[in-house]
This record gives sequence, C-alpha cells and structure tokens, in this order.
Amino acid sequence: MTTLAVPTPLKDANPRPLPWRRMAWITWRHHRIALGGVAMFLGVLAVWLWSAGVQLHHAYAAAIACHPAGSTACSELILNFRVTGGILKGGFVLQPVPALIGAFVSLRPAPSATPGPRASDGGAGLWPSWCCSGSR
Repeated sequence: MTTLAVPTPLKDANPRPLPWRRMAWITWRHHRIALGGVAMFLGVLAVWLWSAGVQLHHAYAAAIACHPAGSTACSELILNFRVTGGILKGGFVLQPVPALIGAFVSLRPAPSATPGPRASDGGAGLWPSWCCSGSR
C-alpha cells in the first residue's frame, strides 16, 4: 500500500474562519509603540510646518501690503518673504519623511536576545528595519 492509496479522513474540508477581532487586537498590541512613535513624529512635523506656514503668511502679507513696491523697505520685506519660504520650497522637507519612517520604524519585533527600549515585552517597538537580520 502506498501513501497515495491511503484514504484521508474527511472531517472538515473547509478551514476554520479566522478570528479577525482577536487578530486586530494582537496586531495593535504588538505594534502600538512603533505606531505611537510615528504619530508623535508626524505631530511634531505638523506643528513645525504650521509655525513655518504662519511665519510665511505674515511675511507675504507684509510684502503685499507694502507700497510703493520699488522702495528699499518693500525690497527688504520681499527678501524676508523669499528667505522665510526657502526651506519649504519644492517640498524637500516632506520628501524624505516616508523613507525615514520606513528606515527607522519596523513593523516587526526585534529579536528578544537584542536589548532594546522594551525588552520586557519581547523587544517590540522603534527598531530600525536594518538592525535585525533574519527572515520574516
């Protein structure tokens, strides 16, 4: 008798349904520190962009309201507006944000042998994705 000739028991051909609520809860518990770090980073970035935008708005309003436009005082206000908006020009501040998040926040736990910020819960948290070699 070969293995192909042995009948298999047909108890239940369909796999059991996955407990999605429990999986979502476990995923949240596993990655909450990393997601909290990303949320904090994006919040700080948003506050910084808001303050830069307010400064840029005030510099623009002062440059537009100045008359005559060719005067020395107006030229200084226009130069102030150009310098204030220089850091935001072209969106170069926001372009590296996804790469930085991907490089420094891993959505997998670090090995428990590696000491880290939260070694008590298995090392989950803010770990660079390149620090811990191994297969997923």
